[in-house]
Formats: sequence, C-alpha cells, structure tokens
Amino acid sequence: MIARLLIVTYAVGLIGASATATDGVRVEGHEALAKIMVTTPTPDYPLSARAKHITGHGIYDIWFHVDTGIVSHVDIVSSTGSKLLDEAAVRGLRQWRARPGLVSHAKVPITFRM
Repeated sequence: MIARLLIVTYAVGLIGASATATDGVRVEGHEALAKIMVTTPTPDYPLSARAKHITGHGIYDIWFHVDTGIVSHVDIVSSTGSKLLDEAAVRGLRQWRARPGLVSHAKVPITFRM
C-alpha cells in the first residue's frame, strides 16, 4: 500500500496554475508558486499514522515574514481530525520559504491518504 500526501495550495496571492508531481503530491498553482517560493518541502506522513491507516484533510494558514520570506507561524484553519497529521503538516509547512518581499500569507489544504 502506498501512502500519499496531497497538497493543494489554494490561496497565495496570484496562484492559478496546477501540476501533479510523480510522487502523488498535487500542488495547485505550482508554476506561479515556483515564482514566489524558494522552497516548499512536502510534509512527512508519520509512520505511526500510516501504520494505523490514519488519513485526513486539513487546511492551514502559513504566515511569512515579508522581509525575509521565513515562516513566522502556521495556523490550523481546519483540522485533519488527527493530532499526528496536523503536527506533521505544521512541522512541514514551517520549512517553507518565500522569496523576500513577495508574500505574507498562504492558505494550504493538505490531504493525507493511503
């Protein structure tokens, strides 16, 4: 069984295109996102959650320091229903980096599925 993590960026300024990566991760607005982001690593799907077949969908707000592009904090707008998955999503999203001066906020839906 393959565990998949689906990320759909749904509100970051001017995003409008979409792309599907070969590893089962879908990022909406990938082309526009690449222009404003330095890095967008995919959150890990915790082994303990996969072993228990825990899945879920959540929405997260990422807030950036505009001058540096570093994440200042991540808010859970809508929980996956699993503390493990929410913590993994927040931990992964805190690693995102925006190009300085371009973005202050992003709303990102993430789906963890088997």
